[in-house]
Amino acid sequence: MWGEEALSKTVPVRIDGKISVPLIDDIQAEGHAPLQLKKLLTKRFTKLIAHTTLSLIAKETNSFKASVLGEVKLPGVQRLKSKTSLLQLIAIAGGFTEWANRKEILLIRKENGNN
Repeated sequence: MWGEEALSKTVPVRIDGKISVPLIDDIQAEGHAPLQLKKLLTKRFTKLIAHTTLSLIAKETNSFKASVLGEVKLPGVQRLKSKTSLLQLIAIAGGFTEWANRKEILLIRKENGNN
């Protein structure tokens, strides 16, 4: 098909939950399972190109994130690719600073949208 190479893209899901796709611009990806997103993309492409066949492959997930604050070397929001233990998260944040009180660690987690 004409221009097919130009339509084959690996695109990240942006912070706002959208992806940018050639010809159809931005589309909301966050909150959609891969099959749902494929149907949505196919519907949008079919308006432009008759008999659209689309393949969609999720290469990696980045849906987990954690905020690490306090006396760690790299405080801030950490994007995670899988479930991570507190010890692993502290390591990702560069470990403790020399002023950290390692006996007083506060863990706040959300479960079902609640703290």
